[in-house]
Amino acid sequence: MDTNGIEIEQRIARLEALNQQRLNRARLILTESGLKVFELIAPLLHFNHPDLPGYVGGSCPAGIQNYHLMEVQRRYLSEWEHFRPELTDDSAILGVFCMGSTASLGQCCDSDLDVWVIYDSNLNAHQRMLLEQKCQKITAWSAQMGIEANFFLVDPEQFVRSRQQVVTKDNCGSTQNWLLLDEFYRSCVRLAGCNLVWFLVPVDCEEQYSEYVAALFDQQLMDPRDWVDLGGIARVPAEEYFGAALWQLYKGIDSPFKAVLKTLLLECYSHEYPNTSLLCHQFKQRWMDGCCDPLGLDSYRLVLDRVSDYLREQNDWARLDLARRCFYLKTCMLLSQPQEELNWQVVGLRYLMSDWHWPPELLAELDRREQWKVEHVRKAYREVLEALMVGFRKLIEFARRNQISEAINPEDIGVLSRKLYASFEMTPSKVDLINPNIAPSLFEPVITLVQVPEGRNNPAGWYLYKTPLRASSMIGAKHQKHTDHLSKLLAWAYFNGIVNPTTEINIHAPASDITVDAVRRMVRDLSSAMPVTFAATRKEELSKPSEIRQLMLFVNLSHPQARVDHELPLDATPESHSIFSLGDDEENLVQSIDMLFVSSWNEIHSYHFAGNEAILDCMVMLTSKMHKQANIPMRSDVFCYSQQNPNLIGQQVRQVLLDCMTMRLDRSGSGSDYRLFTLGGERHGLFFERRSVYKHKLENPVDFYRHISHNKIGGRDHASGESADSVAPTIVENHASEGLVQFFFEQGLEGFNIYVVDEANQVELYEHFKGSKEELVQSVNRFYSSSRQQQSDDEEQKVNFNLPQFYEIVERNGSKHILPYGAGGSVAQSVNL
Repeated sequence: MDTNGIEIEQRIARLEALNQQRLNRARLILTESGLKVFELIAPLLHFNHPDLPGYVGGSCPAGIQNYHLMEVQRRYLSEWEHFRPELTDDSAILGVFCMGSTASLGQCCDSDLDVWVIYDSNLNAHQRMLLEQKCQKITAWSAQMGIEANFFLVDPEQFVRSRQQVVTKDNCGSTQNWLLLDEFYRSCVRLAGCNLVWFLVPVDCEEQYSEYVAALFDQQLMDPRDWVDLGGIARVPAEEYFGAALWQLYKGIDSPFKAVLKTLLLECYSHEYPNTSLLCHQFKQRWMDGCCDPLGLDSYRLVLDRVSDYLREQNDWARLDLARRCFYLKTCMLLSQPQEELNWQVVGLRYLMSDWHWPPELLAELDRREQWKVEHVRKAYREVLEALMVGFRKLIEFARRNQISEAINPEDIGVLSRKLYASFEMTPSKVDLINPNIAPSLFEPVITLVQVPEGRNNPAGWYLYKTPLRASSMIGAKHQKHTDHLSKLLAWAYFNGIVNPTTEINIHAPASDITVDAVRRMVRDLSSAMPVTFAATRKEELSKPSEIRQLMLFVNLSHPQARVDHELPLDATPESHSIFSLGDDEENLVQSIDMLFVSSWNEIHSYHFAGNEAILDCMVMLTSKMHKQANIPMRSDVFCYSQQNPNLIGQQVRQVLLDCMTMRLDRSGSGSDYRLFTLGGERHGLFFERRSVYKHKLENPVDFYRHISHNKIGGRDHASGESADSVAPTIVENHASEGLVQFFFEQGLEGFNIYVVDEANQVELYEHFKGSKEELVQSVNRFYSSSRQQQSDDEEQKVNFNLPQFYEIVERNGSKHILPYGAGGSVAQSVNL
């Protein structure tokens, strides 16, 4: 095996030059605060001092192998006047690297810093935990500086062992392994510590990587203390593509332009399988062939070139154009405007774009992204989402064609698919969010809401226009959104940042009692009760059925002018004056309820109920969304828009809400399982069962007792007519969640039992299953992933992200518990997603 010493020395020198070139390029793009964080990452990891950010007490590992403090770092550290750098022999950290867009055409002033901290494999679990805490504290300090720095602890042997990790917001868990290493090798920038052995191994020796590296050290051509080895990449297993595609879709929720490029690259890789040429190998071959051109070695340019070649081969000109636009938008450069300074990114990007032949109007439109509003953002979002779905469908076909099992554990695939379901899957009640970091703001200072009654040319419902209510403005104007009911339209406008309490709102609804004052109040109420954006969904939430986290009821928004014959006294109570059947006329003062809630998966849902039974319909819908083990919403608000007696109406509706939620979530079995209502003189009952809630009009006392005795004596489910007790244990019933398919595994003496709960909370039992749980889970996931592929060619194909949930029933201390399948027999850790 040829390991020429002179060639090795030349490669080492050229590696230092490449790294210095990338460091210089990164520094030229960073803001002042970004540069400070960039330069201080290494010293903050190297030193563990009480005065410095990132300090962790105890025996926290610190010290970077071969670390030398630079003068610029000394200047930054001088801000902490009580800190004095001292030499240390500790070297728990072997190397510190940035990866991703850093130092590439894809880097912009607000790019994240993704930092790999490669630590000594001899660190024990407690030491790794302390080091992780140190990194988390540096991340928090960076955030205070306005910079997002994500740290990844890397065991140098983990890629060889293919150790599986739990998915977090920025950790892909078991969904990617070699593909992540592929990206790291072609984009890494060394901040401190050892160099990477991989750069010294020729591409044609990757198949004998270990032998080649051993020869380098055996011949003493390198000092082992100066190098760290993460292993070679001869090829990527086919099993990895499916999980990697899911992960890129997940990342696409917040970084759509980057996700399009990476998903296209995965599609290209899978198309070439089994003879895939990895970009890291292409990069290394160019570098070893003597290429010194930074643009030729640019990690983002390499992605674009490979994707472009693939799409041209496929004659897919639409996605080629989209890939170029995503690439340009990712750079955040404005080439249609005069450039005061021609930095390296401007020069490089103009060179790449020279053969794109973009008209000036397109470039100007892309450069106006800061001013994009709903039309542009919706168009861009649809194009991005369609491209992601096309790529994902192709990868599903690849997985089926190669008959592979997904190399991703069931808990990870469940977490990722539920996050994707919450973000991309549309249902009639869901409020769609159209701006995942595509444009900075969609705010409109003036909007007009127009109601179209039934029987007109246009579909009935409510329309939003971003113009004043003037004929000169409205004629020819295009509506921005249409919904069946007003509250959903307002929720859509609010959560997409189109309206806020300062927006001038106009209404044209001659056939309705709705007032502009009530609408403006609803926007103010929304703003006071719910933020426009939410904290990222935690992994532990996605491991469980969806629950309602925040709830709002808007009472009589559609009927604010409903009047009664007399004003209620200030001391009126539900006992003396029921708002649901008031006075001699037994008038029901609640004629409409609009319900809005945010789930634990960060889904936003909107429902409208009208008529005499609005309160019943609302409570049935609400409580059907709550499984028996759910937590009560963290916040519940009731707002009433009646012009008369709004406080009393709101108080009584709120009491009904609390009563119904309490009965639905009662786990003791001692509470009441029904609630009686008199609505406009009519008697109704609301009946609570383990798997369902239903309403029934009660004609007479016998009818009422028939219902409660049927439930108590028979113990039967009203909806199904089957004995719930004979099918599934109570703990399964209590975890049943409407709208989802759930599998519960219970170990028995002769195999294990499987309880399957469908979307309607109906239970089927399969006893004494003796096969492999793992194979069953993978088979079910494959079926659901591809189920929508069986549609006819003329139907719109969609990807089903609403994959089943898998749980295990375990017994501890004499009682049964539910754990997510794949959690390793213990409750999954709370890790932010």
